Amino acid sequence: MSDNKNISIGSSVDVILKVVSNRTIANKSYVAGEPYTVLSNVGVNFSYGGAAQSISIQTGNLIDYLKQFPDTLTIQNVNLTQKIMDLLFVEGSAAQKTEHCNLTERSTYISPNATNIFIYQDNQRVPESSISYDATTGKLTFKELSTNFNNCVCFYNIAVDNCYSLETKNNAYFELDIVGKGNIEQDTSDFYMSLPTCALLPSNRFIFVPNSLNKINLVFSIIKSETGKLIIE
Repeated sequence: MSDNKNISIGSSVDVILKVVSNRTIANKSYVAGEPYTVLSNVGVNFSYGGAAQSISIQTGNLIDYLKQFPDTLTIQNVNLTQKIMDLLFVEGSAAQKTEHCNLTERSTYISPNATNIFIYQDNQRVPESSISYDATTGKLTFKELSTNFNNCVCFYNIAVDNCYSLETKNNAYFELDIVGKGNIEQDTSDFYMSLPTCALLPSNRFIFVPNSLNKINLVFSIIKSETGKLIIE
């Protein structure tokens, strides 16, 4: 490659996460080097640190040996998928969530096996003794035939299977392969960056914004940056 050729690198990339050692994630086994997931169309930000500086003389020239390597990598604009959640949080159990709905008829249906049922009519709590509930079918009925659920709101709890503890999770090392598009002298080219040993930091942040998909950043500590490579094809 000529030293004078102009190289451009694109602004968004795909990142392949690969496990460095044999491990089990969410009850699935992975072997060393196996891809875990691909993060598509994301941004990547490198931070350099850990400078090691020394001065030496070679053949009469004063040489400054200032070396820095990337020590932190942030992957931006990551979609929350099941595989990402399995990396970030510990799987939980025996969780319940509260649901609510508006009721309009004398008999109606909510989720089967609901618990902690509270019904309010015109902001007044309806006595539990005046309601019958069939846990098998989820049917709610007023015991008095002349009474209905007009202007009623019902709150109840149901059990859920897919849940996580909000405690952050310890993670083994990952290899990050960053794949993107660029050009050499305006001709489309691929570029590829390999970082063989990175640790996912247990630092998560969620921002809930109306009418917006929830995306997060993943921050990695780069353990062996001196063995990383940047390939331009």
